[in-house]
Amino acid sequence: TPVSALIHAATMVTAGVYMIARMNFVYALSPAAMTVVAAVGAATALFAGTIGVAQNDIKKVLAYSTVSQLGFMFMGVGVGAFAAGIFHLMTHAFFKACLFLGSGSVIHGMGGEQDIRKMGGLKQHMPITFWTFTVASLAIAGFPLLAGFWSKDEILWKTWSTQALVLPGWMLWLLGITAAAFTAFYMTRLVVLTFLGEPRWSVAPAPDPADAGHGTHDAGHATHDAGHATHDSGHPAWHGPHESPWPMTAPLVVLMVLSIVGGFIGMPHWMPGGGVFEHWLDPVCPDMTQGRAAETALLSPTAAGAHPQEHEGQAHGPPVMEILLMLVSIGVGLGGIWAGLKVYYWGRGKRAEAFAERNRELYELVRDKYRVDELYQNVVIEPLLAVNETVGRFDNAIVDGAVNGAGDASVGLSKRTGIFDNDVVDGGVNATALAIQFAGRATRRIQTGRIRSYVQSAVVGGLVVIALYCVYLQRDALGVFMGWK
Repeated sequence: TPVSALIHAATMVTAGVYMIARMNFVYALSPAAMTVVAAVGAATALFAGTIGVAQNDIKKVLAYSTVSQLGFMFMGVGVGAFAAGIFHLMTHAFFKACLFLGSGSVIHGMGGEQDIRKMGGLKQHMPITFWTFTVASLAIAGFPLLAGFWSKDEILWKTWSTQALVLPGWMLWLLGITAAAFTAFYMTRLVVLTFLGEPRWSVAPAPDPADAGHGTHDAGHATHDAGHATHDSGHPAWHGPHESPWPMTAPLVVLMVLSIVGGFIGMPHWMPGGGVFEHWLDPVCPDMTQGRAAETALLSPTAAGAHPQEHEGQAHGPPVMEILLMLVSIGVGLGGIWAGLKVYYWGRGKRAEAFAERNRELYELVRDKYRVDELYQNVVIEPLLAVNETVGRFDNAIVDGAVNGAGDASVGLSKRTGIFDNDVVDGGVNATALAIQFAGRATRRIQTGRIRSYVQSAVVGGLVVIALYCVYLQRDALGVFMGWK
């Protein structure tokens, strides 16, 4: 869970948002590109926000809330309010880290249980976790004066007043304000089902002292029965929720405080002490909600700095309209919280169950995340696997077959060439060598080094030559004598 907190509060949300904010001077050159970024962000905020309503795993609710808040950040940088997008990234880190670590505290206190339908009534058993989790939930829901309120409201106002897009800002604002309502609703649902109401968990019976250290466990696995976990052999049975130790609760308190005060540095410019965060980032992330005018100000920083009040007025517009939209945002957030309490706290979830029964297909569609995973499975993964299998067979049968055939042919040719080389070439060479060796052995016998032997050989040789010459001279007579002629 700390890893989840790090990913959802810091690493994952910073990648694309920071890249677009830091490359703002490029995006400002294309209103169409900024419109795509803002539209995708607004659609993502609403799309993921609706999914969070139907999730029952405490971490999945928070995971899809992260995706929804990512949509808000991209909506902010997409409309040209780059500082507002980074501001929401910062405040989101506070309350989302608190929420994820709080969920880890709940899972720890519940003996590994993550299904919020099997919780309830944890407020009395885990007071620190409850209050920190609740404050962080109010912050992400946009409760007035908390960190999430200032950053989310800034994005919504900039979206309404932007002139940097090819679409009117109010269209995206409607998507964003609807997503904000869903955020307040599903976070209230999460708090109520987890901490309030009647407990929906049961405690494992006390172990028999005679069986201490043993017990019946499912080897290698944890089985859930009536909302409680029976752990692997060697772990004690769970006997009810309990508050986490201070190394887990202390970070929750720190993050809760940041979720309360972390947004004040980004208050609107017309408030006392407001506009600090935006002015701080202005050298690298200037406000470009006014389109080409802001781009000109960026390319001419001296001109932009000569009249800061005029630039500030362009960025924020009339305070009356901004205040009016702030009140609308407050009303929507409080309305989402009230709806969540009405359905899941006062109504004990009966309305939600009745709605799910009447709209079973819609409920299952949202619960299954609009079956995006199944869509990827059927449209992307399975066709790719089929292509991979076909290409694999082609590679094995044709490509590898050709390569292996060429290899076998080369091996056969090499064997035949080897036989010819060994038997014919090497045989001829070796025979010549043996003949020379034999001749050498035979002729070296006449090389005795004795003059007497050489004289005898010369005399005998001379006589042989003379005899042969005489025979040659008398060849005709010898032929008649021998009867050859």
